[in-house]
Formats: sequence, structure tokens, C-alpha cells
Amino acid sequence: MKKFSNYFYVIIILSTLMLPILPVLASPTTAQPVDVINYMGYAGSDPSRGWDPAHHTANSPLRYYGYNCLEQLISVPYKWDGSWDDMIPVLATDWSVEWRTEDADHSGGIKAITFTLRDNVQFHDGSEWNSTVAAWNLNRTIWQSAGFGTLPPSPSVTNLWFKASDWASYFTPEWNFNWAIGKTATYGGLECDETSMVSHVSWINKTIAVDPLTLRIEFNAWNPKPFSLLSNKDAGLWHTMISMETYATNYTLERIPKWDSTDVVHYVGTGPYIFVEHDTVALQGGSVIRNDDWWNATAMQARGFHEVTEGRLVSYVRGPEGELARDLALLSGDIDLAFDVPAMPVNFDQVDSSANHEYYDLGVDFRLGPAIFLNTINESGYWTNPGVFNAPLPSPPFPPGTTVSKLWGNPNGIPRAIRQALTYAFDYVTFINTEKGGRAVRAGGILPVNNENNNPSVNLPDQDLAVARAKMLAAYPTETAARSLNGSSTDAEWINIGETNPIWSGVHHTESRFEEVNGYMILAANQIGCNFSLVDHPNGVFPDINTGKMPLLGSSSFSLNLPLPEVDIYPYLNLFLRTIRLPALLQGRSRNFVFFENATINGYLDEIYLNNGTKQQEAYDKFAYDIQNYHCPILYTTQQYHGMAHTKEWEYAMFSSYYDIMYLKQVDWTWIYPEDAIPGYSIPIVTFLSIISMLAIVYHMKRKNRLR
Repeated sequence: MKKFSNYFYVIIILSTLMLPILPVLASPTTAQPVDVINYMGYAGSDPSRGWDPAHHTANSPLRYYGYNCLEQLISVPYKWDGSWDDMIPVLATDWSVEWRTEDADHSGGIKAITFTLRDNVQFHDGSEWNSTVAAWNLNRTIWQSAGFGTLPPSPSVTNLWFKASDWASYFTPEWNFNWAIGKTATYGGLECDETSMVSHVSWINKTIAVDPLTLRIEFNAWNPKPFSLLSNKDAGLWHTMISMETYATNYTLERIPKWDSTDVVHYVGTGPYIFVEHDTVALQGGSVIRNDDWWNATAMQARGFHEVTEGRLVSYVRGPEGELARDLALLSGDIDLAFDVPAMPVNFDQVDSSANHEYYDLGVDFRLGPAIFLNTINESGYWTNPGVFNAPLPSPPFPPGTTVSKLWGNPNGIPRAIRQALTYAFDYVTFINTEKGGRAVRAGGILPVNNENNNPSVNLPDQDLAVARAKMLAAYPTETAARSLNGSSTDAEWINIGETNPIWSGVHHTESRFEEVNGYMILAANQIGCNFSLVDHPNGVFPDINTGKMPLLGSSSFSLNLPLPEVDIYPYLNLFLRTIRLPALLQGRSRNFVFFENATINGYLDEIYLNNGTKQQEAYDKFAYDIQNYHCPILYTTQQYHGMAHTKEWEYAMFSSYYDIMYLKQVDWTWIYPEDAIPGYSIPIVTFLSIISMLAIVYHMKRKNRLR
């Protein structure tokens, strides 16, 4: 026992001497020449959905693999202004355009594009890149988008197909698809069994492999800007090329299985990195390794890029919990890089004040975040028809007896006058300065700031309580008079009515990512004599919309990040605001979750699609004015600054609009430690306390020996 005690005391003495300096001894030093980078992704609602490029979803960490492993014909340069001359050649080296005949109501249509493909390019499996492979990639996307296989149409069908009967009034002698009306959809020699695709015509007419290195794409769609859909960073990954040799036998019409399938290799492309593995649960991420046989390796490595030999994706759950864990990992050096995006922002102040980190500023993000969606269903004759919301849904996939109302509730939106008033009641300035810490700008409206068609002269409501209350007084004279409200009523009087005897009450659906909005929505409603109650969605609003856990038809409002790109925004406006019907919503072919329906707005969208230049801009202006000032289906809060936070071991250069680890350069760098190695105490103080403790232990040992 005495011997054990002596050993124990020796251990304590050594510990008191070593503990103050252990943080220094255990710390990393200068970067090593062979590098592995840990980079951040986030786990979305369903990580299994994103493996097939034809069905890519942003709600997945897998986009961070796709952009590193796969390539497309052409790429969008960083901060692209829409000029085709600036497009970056990737798997195509050159292209020529054949235009359609224009008239007074049609301009800017492209009939065909002929691409010259890059020679001597191989996929990760060793197979050759050529025009046959390119045509197969585009064809399978068209087939799958419309449900030619066993799965229903995908959301991309909205942009890759159009319904001939909807455009009949615009047909010309050259551009005419009356033959398709009432007929089964066809493409590439195949017929589509999906009944909802009757009368539909594919975006592409056909792809032609002219010779091994020449691909001709002929279009059915009028297509003012097909280059955007062929290269757009935000259109998903369907335009990227995968190996025909690896996937064609089993997955031409079928979707490539999800990540936990063991019988298929994922993301076999031509890109600078090769996919290795992913498991959100077991690995909390996955990895890619450098493709040393990449066609552009020599040129990029000569410039100091494509040096990272392995990339390890570290996944974090969405929301405050995941953001905190990710920020701690970044600041401690456990991960090297994190993307600062509205879906999962980094703590900018901590990164900015760190001696070991840099922030690569990418400016104002194209996403509106959060955008507050206001339900307009009350103005829809279709969605308020009992024959629609009481209609039985097909079984399967829905349980027997399921109706639209049982799945998504009964129609109950926000009256237009109250939506208009809310746009003037919301405190945008305080929200930006307080909740976003100034790291955002006021959103530009339905055409965001920096969008090529944004016209600052089109009015976008700011907070003006006098205007907001005037709209309430005009729309609800009886209700306001009964509550003694008038143009002279004070803020306190309006707020009191909103809290105790509201003119109108609604339900705002929220989640942890957007809880910052809650108080502002309630206050905005109170300021006009109305009120909101809150319903929380722990799994997230969008996932609960998809699973039917959110009563979408009866939800007054909710928040989401709204992607609205700076160039060629039409496909997104079409997806979010064009009139929809039940089949499109059930199949995910629309994101019109506020059930907005207006023939005039549909007409503006048609004009935007069929024209370019001045006539198109005039249509955008009319569209934006009506949406922002009259219909008001969305509150446009902010567009946040975004970028990339990384340790100073790395430098980043942004050439294209993709988050590629290829563009990282490793530099000679040593971690800098603060004077306080142990938080709250300096090393001298801790050492002094350790010496005092050691002397006390020695004294105790001697005294104990004397007592014996």
C-alpha cells in the first residue's frame, strides 16, 4: 500500500508539471506536403436521394461529391453575367448555335447546338468519353424525368418537358406541336406509360452522335437560354456525365440505387476526384481520392491546383446543433473547410477573429433566406373546390381512404389584403441588423439582387406601418371600427388588438433553422391587428411537406430558403409560381406550395419564356411588380453573404460556380496559439499553481512519513 501511494504521488507530481504544456505539445505544426482535407457537408432530409445525377437534390451532402467527381459539357464561370462567350469549356471544347425564325411574339429561340467534344478523356472505370455516351446521359435524364421507367416523374420534368396544349396559342408554322395534344408522350423511340404526361413534349427533340467527337442537340422547346440548363450550377446535377459502361445495363430507365446499396459504385465520372465511400451513420460522411489520370491534371497541377490527394466529407445535421458542432470542429482544426451557406451558416465573427482561419467572401448569395411563404389558396377556384381537396388519393402509395384534405388539411390561406399589409409591417431592417448581424442585404424581391433582370425601379415594399394599417382599414372597415381602430390609433393600440382580439389569426409553421423569424412574424401581424400562433416542425418544414406531416393547404405561412439564381431565373419562377394542379404537386413537379394561381402571371411567364431583350425585360418588370405589390405570396427578407471558411493551411481560388476541392492550394503554415493555452488562465499562472500543488503534496508525504 505504501509503495502504491508513493507511485500515486509521483504520477500526480508529474501531471501537475506536464498538464500546462500538453496543449502546446499536442498541437499540429507546419502543414505536410502530402495533404488530406476534411471538408464540411450537411445531412439533409434524405441523404439517399442524391446519388443519381438525374434525380439530384440539394437536401443531401452528396452534392459535395458530385461536383468533385462529375463533369458537364460546359461550366458557368464564377459571377457569370449570362454571356455565352464566357462559358468555360469542360467536356466540350467548342459549340455552334442554330437559331429559330423570330417574329413579333417570339425571339431568342435556339433550334439546335452542335458541340465539339474533348478528345482523350476517360471515365474512372477506364471507358472512353464520346458523343454516344453524351447522348445516352442526356436521353436517360429525359426518360427518367417523365417517368418512362417504374418511378413517377421527377421535379426536373417541369423544366425538361412542356405541355403542348398550354402553348397552342403561341405556335408558329415552324414551332408547332399540335400533333402532340392528346397523345402519349414519346422520346427517343420509347412511349411513356405515365398518364399525367399525355400531351407533353420533351425539352430536347433528339440527340445525334454525328461522329465520336461531335454531338448535335436539337430542341423542341423555344429555349432562350439552353446553355443555362446544360451548365447551371443550381439546376441539380442531371447535366453532369456518368459512365455509360458502368450504368447503362441496369440504370438507363431506372434510378441508380441509394447510398447503402452494395452492388453499385457511385459517381463514376470523368472528374478530378474518384468517389470512395459514404455512410452518414457509420462514417458520418465519406471520402473521395484524387484522380491522377484526370484529363486536366497536368495543367491544373502546374498551376498549383488539384494537389489534394484525399477529401473527407464530414456531415453535420441541419439546424443549430449541427452548426455549433461544425463551428467547433472548424475552429479547432478538426475540419479544414466549411461552406458558409444560408442552409447552414458559419459563425462569421468567430472565423473572422481567428488567427488560424480565413474567410473567402463570395458576396451576396442567390438564395433568399429565409423567404416567408404566405398561403394564397383562398383565391384559387381549383384548390378550394371540395371535389379537389376531398378527392381520394391513389393507394398505393397512400394508405386506403386518404384524401387531399386528410393529407394536407383543409384550404385556409391568408387573405390578399392581409398579405399586402404584412409586406409593409415586417421589420426588415432590424431583422437584418439583429438576426443576421449585418451579414445580409435586403432581398431584391422575386428577382434577387444581382439578377440580370432585376429592375430597382420596380417597387419592393419596405416597412411602413401607415401603409400597412391603411390597407387593413380599407379591407376591414367593420372589423376595425368594432375594435376602435382608425388611422390615428397608436402602435400600442394596434398591437393590443392583435394580441387580445385579432381581426384575423393564422398559423405560422416553423423549424429550428428559421426560428429567428417567429417573433418578427408575430409582431408584424400584431402591428396590423392580427396574430399568428406557431407550430414547430422538429424534422423541418420541407421534409414534413413531403411526408404529409404538415397541413400544407391550411398552413398560413412558413419559411424556406428560396433559390433564385442571377442568370436565367425563368425555370425557378415557373417552378414556384406557375398555376399547378394536384398531379403535379403529388409528383413533386412543382414547388408552388402557396397554391398561387393567376392567369395574368402565367401570361407574363409565357412572355418571358418566348422572348429575349427588351420585350422579355418588360415582362419581367410587370411580373415582379404584380407579385411584390399586389399578390404578395412571399415576404422577401434577406439575401445573406456567403463564402467559405478555411484554415490558413489552404488558399482557395474560385474559377467556376462549383465548390471543388480541386481549387485548393496548400501553403506553408503553422498554427498560432493564443497566450492562454488553457481558457481563462495563462501558462505562467497555471504553472505557478501546479508548483504550489506539488509542494503541498511533498509536504503531505513527508508529514505522513513522520507520523509513521
